[in-house]
Amino acid sequence: HKDCGPTVNWEYIHRYHLGPGEPKRENFAIRENNSRLALENYQPGVKDKLLRRTKSKQLELQDAVEQARKKDEEEYQEAVRVYEEEYAEWEASKAIAQRIVEGDIEAYIEAIKHLNPFSEISEIGSSVRFSVVNEKVIEVEMAVNSEKVIPNETKTLLKSGKLSTKNMTKAQFYELYQDYVCSCVLRVSREIFALLPVEMILITAKGDLLNTSTGLLEETPILSVAIPRQTSKSLNFDAVDPSDSMVNF
Repeated sequence: HKDCGPTVNWEYIHRYHLGPGEPKRENFAIRENNSRLALENYQPGVKDKLLRRTKSKQLELQDAVEQARKKDEEEYQEAVRVYEEEYAEWEASKAIAQRIVEGDIEAYIEAIKHLNPFSEISEIGSSVRFSVVNEKVIEVEMAVNSEKVIPNETKTLLKSGKLSTKNMTKAQFYELYQDYVCSCVLRVSREIFALLPVEMILITAKGDLLNTSTGLLEETPILSVAIPRQTSKSLNFDAVDPSDSMVNF
């Protein structure tokens, strides 16, 4: 929960973000110009005249001009290709920025899918599903895979230098589990607030719990919380206890 991606200013992108500059061909003729200058300034020396290699030297310099021109053209065409890609990205970002500023919820979904702010959360064991209620509210379901992220053993180093391994108590496990769930909830909310201009996020965390009537694990809601943007902004995430912070919402 202490980490978060950069805030996206869609209003700025929509109104002020300038596109990439188009490459100019004259800026990609340095090699050709230098080679042509060498050809024009060539004055055969005494050795070239004695060995009758003035003509071959001129042909060599002419060939260098052609090779330089080809190399310059290759660099120019590569710059054009990069420019066209960057321009297309710029156009797309301007278009989606305008739609987001106007409250287009389909654009919200596109932005989340394209920028994928939940990738790190997924890596530590939680999958995230979302739906846009309206331009101010997003609803999120987060599946918490506790067994994959919470250890079931504790390790301590004895005075003898040996490593002692013990099974973690249920109290220790659930304390870590609760902090982990709450921390992920905070992280998800922070990522959404950084990405989109919503004012409220409704998050439900689900975990696999034992249904004692069937003896089977079932995905069950374990935490549901409504997080307003203003309340989230008021928290010091570097010092907050994730479990304790839930009383703010």
